[in-house]
Amino acid sequence: MRLAVRGCYAPLVGRFELGGCAGTGVERLAAVGFGGERRYRMVTFWPAVRAGAFGAYPLGRSAAIVATVEVTAPLVRSRFVLSDLGPSDGASVIFSPSSAGGQLSVGVEARIF
Repeated sequence: MRLAVRGCYAPLVGRFELGGCAGTGVERLAAVGFGGERRYRMVTFWPAVRAGAFGAYPLGRSAAIVATVEVTAPLVRSRFVLSDLGPSDGASVIFSPSSAGGQLSVGVEARIF
């Protein structure tokens, strides 16, 4: 689950809209571990900053074809671990967010205003 806010600048270049965006958000990440001596459940919140670019081709007043590319950098990198896995009794890291991620999307946008 993600809660985010993003602001964009979109000048017209001929019939196309080309621009850049910047924003921030918080994602919720949850995991359940089982199979050891105990069952674990962990939930963490992952704040991040994002920046990107987009292009849009209007299909009239109320729709457009939009393509975006974004880079995301988490501000906190919580690790998910499992312990009590056997005689060694050590903790094993099973997931840690990367230092950066990306997203590419293409779709149709409905324009209300």
